[in-house]
Amino acid sequence: DKTVLHIAAIRNISPDVIKYLINECNCDPMATDKYGDTVLHKAANKGSLDVLKYLINYCHCDPMATNKWGETVLHRAAEQIHIVRYLINECQYNPMATDPNSMTILHNAAISNSPDVIKYLINECHLDPITVNWMGQTPLHIAVDKGYSAAVESLLSTGKCDPLAKDNKGKTPLQLAKEAKQKGRINTLPIFKKFGDIKSSHPIDSYVNVLLVGNPGAGKSTLSHVINDTATGSIALGSFRNVGGVVPCTAGIIPYKLEHRTLGNIVLHDFA
Repeated sequence: DKTVLHIAAIRNISPDVIKYLINECNCDPMATDKYGDTVLHKAANKGSLDVLKYLINYCHCDPMATNKWGETVLHRAAEQIHIVRYLINECQYNPMATDPNSMTILHNAAISNSPDVIKYLINECHLDPITVNWMGQTPLHIAVDKGYSAAVESLLSTGKCDPLAKDNKGKTPLQLAKEAKQKGRINTLPIFKKFGDIKSSHPIDSYVNVLLVGNPGAGKSTLSHVINDTATGSIALGSFRNVGGVVPCTAGIIPYKLEHRTLGNIVLHDFA
């Protein structure tokens, strides 16, 4: 299913061998394998920049070609920063291009656990790190789900990712990290705690005990779910208490960057 050229590109064979196969053995640089991958796809994924340049500049291979899954050459280059830079800067490749599943190269860089590519795409190419694929997943969702600590840290370190963005299943990256820890998988929660100023819609970071007290129907159950879903620290929620005669008030405490060790316990009265 692969030509000799495909194999040579995958194995990072020297450009001289590639030239020999094309010029002396009449191997077709435009050939595709059963997945629709061109030799250029393989070179971008595993090969050298010199081979890639030769295929584009001398063999006139199309850097915009897609395979059967709609993946571009740039998508396949997500592991190699030098090739990504070349395709974007020299070939004028659109870094925001998506495949049929709405996957950008930033999503692929998360899948490939490529922190240098991630930072380049966000900081220099200004890609939106909260762009979503067809499943509503941001690159951070993917990195956390894969347990790729380097990718998670590089994404959060930009200060532009939302750990509370929900995918189509209602899962946030933070929830996925908690679930992974509970299942004994790679624990990326410490990375979330490391970046206390990360962008989020409802930042809550508390190590205190929380007791919810309020009139019936005040919303204690709803708030408890919000706290559990958004807390990055360790929280102990006490039992709900229905009490009478509590004067309703809007939330008197917004638990953002709480001084955990000095505040001790928190009692939230009627917050309806």
